[in-house]
Amino acid sequence: AGVRILGITDEGSELSGILCDVEGAVVIHAWEKQDFIEGLRASMSDVRSHEQRRLLNAPLITRSFSTDALVNAIIR
Repeated sequence: AGVRILGITDEGSELSGILCDVEGAVVIHAWEKQDFIEGLRASMSDVRSHEQRRLLNAPLITRSFSTDALVNAIIR
C-alpha cells in the first residue's frame, strides 16, 4: 500500500518475518521506550513517497497476498 510500517512483534515470529521482507518497514521486538522511539524515528526518516514505497513492495504483495498465492498455499 506504500504506507510506513512500524511493527512491534516477537522476535522470530511469522509476522516479524513478513514485515522484515517489506521494503521500508521497521520492526522492533520490545516495548522499551528507547526502542520504540528509535523505531519511530527510523520509520519517519524514510523520505520516499507513498508511490515509491508502493512500487518497491508491489512484487512482494503480489507474490504473498494474491489469489494465486492463496490457492497455492491451500493446495500445498
